[in-house]
Amino acid sequence: MSDDRVDTSRPEYSWIPFFEELAQRLADPDISDSNGAKLVELLEKMQEEAAPVPTSLLNHGQSVLDPFTFLSMLNYTQIRADKFDVLCKHLKNNLEINSEIPPNDFYRPQLQPIAGLWFFDRETNATEEIRKHWKLFDYVVRHQSEFEIDSHRKLIDLIHSSVDVNKVGISKLSMALYWIAPHEFLHVNTINGMLQLTGSETVNESPDIVAESYVSKLAVVKTIDTRPGPILNDLVYLVEWEPPSESVKRYVEEERRVWFVHSRKGEHTDLVVENGYIGLGWDHADLVGWQSREDVKRVLKASQTETNERKIGQEAGSIMRFLSEMKPGDLVMTPTIDRRYHCGLIRGEPTYNNDDGLPFLTRRAVDWQPNGPFDGDFLPSSVRARQQTVNELKGDEATAALKHYDGLTVSESRVWSVKSNGGANAMSVVENGYSGVGWAFPGLPTCRNFDDVKRQFPTDDPEYTPARIGNEAGSLRRFLFEISIGDYVLTSTDDGGFYHGVVTGPATFGNDDGLHYATRRLVDWRRDDVRRKDELPANVWQPSQTVTELKGENRLAFLHLINEPMPDRIYDIDTMLEEGVFLERDKIERILAQLKRKQNLILQGPPGTGKTFLARKLAYALMGERADERILSVQFHQSYAYEDFVGGYRPDVNDDDQLVFKARDGAFLRLCRKAREAPPEDKFVMLIDEINRGNLSRVFGELLMLIEADKRSAEHAVELQHAIEDAPVDDGRFFVPPNVYIIGTMNLADRSLTGMNVAMRRRFAFAELRPKFGSVLARWLEDNAKMPKWLRDLINDRMVALNDAIANDPSLDRQQAIGHSFFCQVPDSQPLTDNDWLAWYKDVVEFQIRPQLEEYWFDAPDRAKREAENLTNGMPFGDAVDTAYAADAESEELIDD
Repeated sequence: MSDDRVDTSRPEYSWIPFFEELAQRLADPDISDSNGAKLVELLEKMQEEAAPVPTSLLNHGQSVLDPFTFLSMLNYTQIRADKFDVLCKHLKNNLEINSEIPPNDFYRPQLQPIAGLWFFDRETNATEEIRKHWKLFDYVVRHQSEFEIDSHRKLIDLIHSSVDVNKVGISKLSMALYWIAPHEFLHVNTINGMLQLTGSETVNESPDIVAESYVSKLAVVKTIDTRPGPILNDLVYLVEWEPPSESVKRYVEEERRVWFVHSRKGEHTDLVVENGYIGLGWDHADLVGWQSREDVKRVLKASQTETNERKIGQEAGSIMRFLSEMKPGDLVMTPTIDRRYHCGLIRGEPTYNNDDGLPFLTRRAVDWQPNGPFDGDFLPSSVRARQQTVNELKGDEATAALKHYDGLTVSESRVWSVKSNGGANAMSVVENGYSGVGWAFPGLPTCRNFDDVKRQFPTDDPEYTPARIGNEAGSLRRFLFEISIGDYVLTSTDDGGFYHGVVTGPATFGNDDGLHYATRRLVDWRRDDVRRKDELPANVWQPSQTVTELKGENRLAFLHLINEPMPDRIYDIDTMLEEGVFLERDKIERILAQLKRKQNLILQGPPGTGKTFLARKLAYALMGERADERILSVQFHQSYAYEDFVGGYRPDVNDDDQLVFKARDGAFLRLCRKAREAPPEDKFVMLIDEINRGNLSRVFGELLMLIEADKRSAEHAVELQHAIEDAPVDDGRFFVPPNVYIIGTMNLADRSLTGMNVAMRRRFAFAELRPKFGSVLARWLEDNAKMPKWLRDLINDRMVALNDAIANDPSLDRQQAIGHSFFCQVPDSQPLTDNDWLAWYKDVVEFQIRPQLEEYWFDAPDRAKREAENLTNGMPFGDAVDTAYAADAESEELIDD
């Protein structure tokens, strides 16, 4: 920790001035020289003034009192805020403390009331033990700014003396040291937590050496954390700090930056993430080609009625950071509307005026982390409070982001095969350190998206058919916009070999040095590692000029060939089982077989059976990898329409600000377009949650025929109700590509919904999911949640009994059963006591299952109440403990009556 002091105006540190001044008052000779006799007098006076002094401090049977016992009354667990305030007011008045009374909810280690005494019981003369505590307290308060904590023998001796009193222990004593000197001392749990994260030895709690071990390990911790002291304790601290991970080191070493992009208060974040980009919120200005902040300011002034110079300057700064400072490989964060956060890696240069109907015209491609969004509690408040902006995160802000998203590293580079002119010029290209393609249209530098690229190709040349233009424009688009710095690139020679290298620069145009290919990217070629083409699968090498990405098995084969660390294994059924899919292997195999055969699958079952969870896992298993960029999720509801799913005419504004209607493709057609442009072996999946909540005949329209597995070809193409973009058939007709699959989920417990008609049922395979209480769930809860056996057995027994009661009720059926997923979101903090587990279980019943039962038996509330109570009555742990603890706390007047 540094010598700097924290800002005590921040809520989490606002308690420090009061506690420091209180410690100084207790260290006054008038109190400390009396060995605490004056503290006994003070407590009696406070009692006369009607202060809520705990009875244990009034009846301890000693004529003197140590400062740690005295301070404990402000640091009991569950102390009521009003009593804390009253006690502080009396201390402030009687000890003439000038600092403001702190809030009750500040972070500090706390004691249970029964542990408040720091000496032997009342029948023993504890004067000598109390004197030991005073010596340590007095020394720390008077000399804390003078000693070197890692070498001061007297400090160690005094800690050893206090720890030895009545088995006080280092945990209890380090609490008190933090109360009186928070900028110097840490609770031992915090120290051990940090050392465990670094792989270091923790504090040795052997009585003979615990003091020396505590002081030495504290010194170690103070060298590995550079933030100003004091720091937050225990779990709060450990959430905010961990040792630099390999990905953090890699970002720092490679000078990769961290960006925070907040567009339109996060209202479109989910759609943006689903489609793999980040958008800039200033769509009212044409930002193409602007290279300086002053240029952008002029554009903003011309396009806005608002002319506030300061605001325009701020906006221009954000825009220029997005356009020119962000680089492929940088990390980007963006919030959702409910203040959660997605994180990803920037993959491309800016594109402009994208006309696919998605939010934000100015964008950058992003590989988003698939398991987001994440809660933002770990982030500094300075990040969470930002409005529409593009800012770079630095220092602690960047560290917090990088450490939380350790799974995103630049090692997961994509692999590209770039073939130009049959490989005849490969040697020259490699020797001069670049990769090139043969398309050199003069308009390429101004291209910002796929449509711009297509417009560069000649349409009056009979050799350039629409199909050829589409194929070549796709390769050129990949070379310009999708290849990123840090990706691998392969180029073949004309004698059966190939070179590989790493991309080091963006696309450049019109190079006039006399070398081959004017459209290029800089590449660091591994010139001494020429390979044979037959060392990779044959389908890697395309016969014509092309730019293709190696995926799946082809990518793995290349990485294995060059001895790169292998990525996670291909996603398969074993992976599904490890991740908590509570189905037998043969059941998963049968479901996957139906999905591959019908290409349309619906998962149906009671609430809480993991339908949505399983749907995405099935998509991964179908594709053989976690390829979220090839999955598009939607949720049907009563107002979801054909225009949303397939497409139609949507209101828009033309250049004259007049209301017009433009044809826009819906979610499914956008996914189909991606599938057509991809290699045929790449599978794409549309996930439809709550599929039976929509009017299916109206939402699907003519797709009812086209989604059939044997209708996925041009001969079955039909004309849709609107003019679609990039139609797969020349006359504008549409068919569903054969590499597109649909997985829907359907909850049959909601009787307000109608069933699926025969036409829909004929086109889908149906798999029913049932609650999976029993050995499979029990093993998962034991392995992944460390749940004790008594609770695993209790959940199984009582939930099976509840579901039997539901199934046997004439007014219900098995579709109203309660699923296992209610018990899969277990507490993050570990380890947990039996009482902790009991409290969690009761919360699940009270706040999740009980409302469901009340909905089922809305006309029999007593039955719902009885079934809910059956889940918690006669618990094997907790009731006696809870009652005893409540009695103890109540005797201390610390909890509500």
